Amino acid sequence: MEKDAERATLERVSIKNLVWDEPAPLELDSAEFERRTEVQSSQTLMPSRPKKPEDRWLSAEDDLLRAWVTRHGARKWGELSRTEFRSKRTPSQLRARYVDVIDSRRSLASWSAEEDSLLWALQQELGNAWAEIARRLDSGRVPNDVKSRYRLLARRASRSPPAE
Repeated sequence: MEKDAERATLERVSIKNLVWDEPAPLELDSAEFERRTEVQSSQTLMPSRPKKPEDRWLSAEDDLLRAWVTRHGARKWGELSRTEFRSKRTPSQLRARYVDVIDSRRSLASWSAEEDSLLWALQQELGNAWAEIARRLDSGRVPNDVKSRYRLLARRASRSPPAE
């Protein structure tokens, strides 16, 4: 009985069962190969797992953060983390969430051509001092938005052909 089981196993994994007599079933033309390669490489750059739902910000947390800033001002992030959030959020996360997302003074208006040209000039003058550039723009833009806008403008400038 053991011999029969061993023979069946060997027949199943024998070379003749592992080699195709005909062309492989997934013959890809070069365009399809390039597309699949591009998709696969973009997938490898993505995080292995999406952000866990329990790590996403809740509206109740935003409300708690707003209430804290109303009572204490935009400071004491460590104390806020320990007392209200029970260390679920770090002080850095709390500050970044408030400054970059929740702050009511943050301007969400579309960027004007004048702001874009001033941003470009200020970056040439000051370098990547985004907080200083945001102050000089005096338009309610937060440093992170200023940096993102500059990078968008730089990317567009690098793509466009040079002016003749």
